[in-house]
Amino acid sequence: MKKPRLHVTKWLGEIPVEIECTSCPEWRFRASPSSHRPNREECSQQLQSAFDQHFKTVHAPEDSGKISE
Repeated sequence: MKKPRLHVTKWLGEIPVEIECTSCPEWRFRASPSSHRPNREECSQQLQSAFDQHFKTVHAPEDSGKISE
């Protein structure tokens, strides 16, 4: 099975604003900019953090049973 990846589903110009997991397309996360004007760096960090947390809680337990070679 392929490793789950972050996939951007919505953009605001060059700013990613919504993502999904390639293994769980029902899981989506939307960035919440702290100001009226979204910042690319802030949105990217929020989305990456949300995906990392999702991956740790949902997919990491699946990987823990695998034997490393």
